[in-house]
Amino acid sequence: VSVNDRVVACDMAHIPLDNDSVDVAVFCLSLMGTNLIDYLLEAKRVLKKPTGVIKIAEVRSRIDGMEGGLSAFIAQVCKLGFKCL
Repeated sequence: VSVNDRVVACDMAHIPLDNDSVDVAVFCLSLMGTNLIDYLLEAKRVLKKPTGVIKIAEVRSRIDGMEGGLSAFIAQVCKLGFKCL
């Protein structure tokens, strides 16, 4: 629920932004949903090509608890088309 008219409450898999409209997408303690791939794909949709940047800051135990752990998560992010550093 948003309390500011500049903040829009929405499903992170379907955000009300145009394609190629965002310079940076930040996920900080927000990839807790079971459809986190949908969240990442939505970030890819709204990020400006080719200069958009995604930043992910998650609790290591959350990623380690996923099937395949950190290396599998990184591989999946790269497979979605993001440049992994």
